[in-house]
Amino acid sequence: MVRQVEADYEHQRRMDRIDIWFRVAGTATAAGGIAGFVWIAKYIVDHGAPAAGAGLLGGGVIAAFGALSVSLARRQK
Repeated sequence: MVRQVEADYEHQRRMDRIDIWFRVAGTATAAGGIAGFVWIAKYIVDHGAPAAGAGLLGGGVIAAFGALSVSLARRQK
């Protein structure tokens, strides 16, 4: 009985560690995506199309907010 409890504890520790790695990878990917949106929007604005740059940046912000909302809703369940 004690061995099973110890095995369950070790398994949970490994699952927690994997969960942390996935969260870190997701955060890094999201930061890179947001930086890409900002960089492309700035490039478009600098080359004479501020309306298109603002639209791209606004769409990127809305998409990031939607993804964050879905992610947080899934974690709360």
